[in-house]
Amino acid sequence: MADTLTTNLSLVKVEVGGSVNTWGDKVNTNMDLLDAAISTPIPPSQLDGAPGTGLVVANGGTTFLARALAVGGGLSVADGDGVAGDPTVTVLPSTATAKALPVDADLVLVGDSAATFAVKKSTRTQFLKGALHTAPRLVEVNKGVSFGAASMDLSAANYFRVEFGVGSTPRFVFTNLPAAGEVIEVVVVLANTGGGLGYNDVDGYKWPGGAPPDISAAGTYVFRCLVYNAETIVTHVTTAVS
Repeated sequence: MADTLTTNLSLVKVEVGGSVNTWGDKVNTNMDLLDAAISTPIPPSQLDGAPGTGLVVANGGTTFLARALAVGGGLSVADGDGVAGDPTVTVLPSTATAKALPVDADLVLVGDSAATFAVKKSTRTQFLKGALHTAPRLVEVNKGVSFGAASMDLSAANYFRVEFGVGSTPRFVFTNLPAAGEVIEVVVVLANTGGGLGYNDVDGYKWPGGAPPDISAAGTYVFRCLVYNAETIVTHVTTAVS
């Protein structure tokens, strides 16, 4: 029986007892063909049910099929093995680039950091609500009673409570200011429990109206401030809060 060829790669099936002086060359040629086939992906056009272009998907341990990509319609599975439906899309956060990932007119893809490779679907409204509920919150520190400068560490909090009693010279001083080019919004709740007090303006803060507010009446005063690396701007003061 003469040499024959395999169906897919045309490997030479050497005739039994033949090719006495040439079987080595034929085996080497077969090895080169196998090496090239293993290292080169098979184009979809050569696969069962192939549409010519699109995805190659596994259909079992050793078989592969081609699936179509609908232009402008996102990712879809085309008929080929009698099964159609929506595929699971995995985005690897460590390698994903900043791209728009629309799912449909009102859906976006979001990554789930609690699960490896997990990507979930969310409406834009749900996404924005989630961002709002998980936004950084004010962190509170109660400074207790002070009679002079109340030091407020911005590396620890951005919401401070402090009480000034009789004979005090109210003043708050911020430490660990933000880096250049950054800004922190800070809230200071100042309780005047003794009355007759005036703010000690020696730090060069910028005030609404150009001067510190009148805090002589007993009560609670809320200061909202923007703190930069080089200056502090008091943007709003609510006075005599009960």
